[in-house]
This record gives sequence, C-alpha cells and structure tokens, in this order.
Amino acid sequence: MKIKMPKIIGHRGCRAPGVCENTAAAMCLAIEQGADIVEFDVVSTKDGHFVALHWPDVRFLSLRPWSYRLEELPPLDTLPVILQAVGSRVPIYLDIKQPLDEARFLSLAEVVDAFHHNTVIVGSFSRTTLRMCAQHRPQWILNYDCLPVLSAIEQALEIGARWINPLPWGVRQVFAERAIDAGLCFVPAGNESDRRQLRFARWGAYALSTFRPAHLRHVLEQHFGAASAK
Repeated sequence: MKIKMPKIIGHRGCRAPGVCENTAAAMCLAIEQGADIVEFDVVSTKDGHFVALHWPDVRFLSLRPWSYRLEELPPLDTLPVILQAVGSRVPIYLDIKQPLDEARFLSLAEVVDAFHHNTVIVGSFSRTTLRMCAQHRPQWILNYDCLPVLSAIEQALEIGARWINPLPWGVRQVFAERAIDAGLCFVPAGNESDRRQLRFARWGAYALSTFRPAHLRHVLEQHFGAASAK
C-alpha cells in the first residue's frame, strides 16, 4: 500500500513570536505557513458566547472557564472573530472542550454556518456532544478524541465518527492499523516530535497536528520526496 503524505493541521493555529495560539492571528499565520486545516479549542461562556480557549488552563484552577461571563474572562478571540479571519480558505477543526447541551450546540452550529462554508471537523472527548453533532449536522466530520486503547475504535464507530484522535503518547502501530482497517482516518493528537510524526505518517496517518506547520511540511516533504525517489 502506498502511503500518502498526511494533511497538516495547524494546532491552535500555530505558535510564533508575537502571536498567541488560539487567536485569529494564529489561524491566519498557520494558513500562510501551509496548514491544510486549522484547529482551535472552543468553550462556551456562562452567558452563551463561544471563545477560543484551551482547557485545562492554569488560569482556571478553581472554576472552569464556562463558569464565567465573557466580560469576566481575559481578552480572548470569539468564535465569530476567528471564523471571519479564516473565511472559507481551509477546513476548520473545532475541538470542543466541554460537554454541550442541545441548545448550546445548536447555537454554536448557527455561528459556524453563518461564517464558514468549507469542511467542518468537530472533535471532543464527549461522546454525547459528538452524537448531538451527528444528529444536527450530519455533514460535519466527527473526530473522536480518545486514549490510545483498542476499545476506542469501537466507540468511535458507534457514534458515527470518521476520524479518531488518540493522545500521541503510547500509540502503537496496531492501533493505527485497526483504526484504518475499520474505515477511520487515523489523526493522532498534536505533538512536536519529528520522529513521532514521521512514525505516524508511515503508519498511514490521514493528518498530523502541529504548532509549526511550515516546519512539519518541510519534514514531511523531505521524507516523502526521499521515499518516492527510491
């Protein structure tokens, strides 16, 4: 089987001097650096706004960020701000960091529909949230965030996921092979180890996630160029 070069996901957009991750600026720079997809974390505030914020976060040790109103949080880019910046240039990948009830999911979906007209990927550890997505936005791609255990493959299939996103530490080749054999796209979670990224690519990863899209593209092009020359 010929292995294709994986797509590159800009993890939280990217990291660069003067650019904060999970911001519109990070998404735009990731696209400039060659990301095929941009990913950002999403939480809903107490008063119903959606913001780009990773959680767990050391700033929120006592209360979770969704316990606050937007005005009570540090300055954060909202979902509309990021979607307007990205437009429909590349697919977006929303990594939802909290369980959403139906009303909040539909509110999120309406915001996305208003600004984005390309592929939408939704990732979550919450199978309830992913099932809700499958019900209300069946055209969106579900990505099941999980531990790298074989039982997660059946769980992904049960909720209708098309991608599976195991944490990168402890992933074995048998996991990748069985996920791919089951019809899932193997999309391991972000990491900055070139050796690990190349290993995942050889195992048939559909996409790889990184804070450094330009660097990873260079590494992959070198590897796949050398492989095709043999």
